Amino acid sequence: MGACPTIETDRLVLRPFRDDDLDDYFAMMDTPEVRRWLHLSDKFDRDAAWAQMAGLVGQWTLRGTGYSRRGTLAWVRKMMERS
Repeated sequence: MGACPTIETDRLVLRPFRDDDLDDYFAMMDTPEVRRWLHLSDKFDRDAAWAQMAGLVGQWTLRGTGYSRRGTLAWVRKMMERS
């Protein structure tokens, strides 16, 4: 399908995960607020964060989108067509 695109605005850059994002990603996912709202188990650790990052990157390779929910897929494809 293709690699995850980078989308930039004046105030925001959305880009694919890189290996060096792991520590920051896990730090964010490990906050009490994120754990509570995403219903993360106490077993969600750094290895689980890496697996989640790898899975999201793999979604782009296999399906051409970062998520597999139908509504999200349609929205992402629509945005991709606009750019």
